Amino acid sequence: MANPIIEQLKIAQQKSILPNTNWQRDKSAGLEYFRYRLCRPLIKGVFYTYRWWNKPSPWFAPSAVNFLKKWLEPEMVGLEFGSGASSKFFASRVNKLVSVEHHEGWYTHVHQWMDENGLENIDYRLITEKEIDEPKNLPAFFKTHQLTKKDYPYKTEFWDYFHVADEFSDGYFDFILVDGRARVACLLNSLPKLKSGGLMILDNSDRPSYQLAYRVLKDWEHFTCTTGLSDTTFWIKP
Repeated sequence: MANPIIEQLKIAQQKSILPNTNWQRDKSAGLEYFRYRLCRPLIKGVFYTYRWWNKPSPWFAPSAVNFLKKWLEPEMVGLEFGSGASSKFFASRVNKLVSVEHHEGWYTHVHQWMDENGLENIDYRLITEKEIDEPKNLPAFFKTHQLTKKDYPYKTEFWDYFHVADEFSDGYFDFILVDGRARVACLLNSLPKLKSGGLMILDNSDRPSYQLAYRVLKDWEHFTCTTGLSDTTFWIKP
């Protein structure tokens, strides 16, 4: 039997006014490249128009946003790496959001907005990059998923950033959004903290540097939403 979440995502993508395939990824051939160059400004225009009429919303494909509007529940708890429009979107729909930001200037800007709007359900954290000595041991997810530093040469300066989920109990979060720094490390280190049936969301999942996520989560059901230029992938934890 098909997973109902996957079916809902498929329907949302089918109803999208934007392309159902990533044209940027397919632009290697001559005709596809011409199509990409011709349609790219149009796709961007449609995307920005959607965001204008759907404020605040994450910088995801409209199909992904439309799905989340229906899927999110008031009792849910979420974690996001990277803050901004997504913070506003999630905070208005869930019970609690833990939001992690690395950029001090942006953190101050978003924090001011939160104060002005009286949002008290966001646990907003500034964790800047920090030069540290090479840890004696690799992050735990290397052993869990049988990885080597050749598989993933992670950045030690974001050690505290991608370990933020460690303080929470396993299965604590209903969803985790990875849309900030050190994305693969954030995703892999946070996996135990996602509850069964919860969603792991990776934005810009079409980028070559993030493909390790597909390899590690090969046994998880997933669906990718697209704008035609950029992808957002949802994995469902077994």
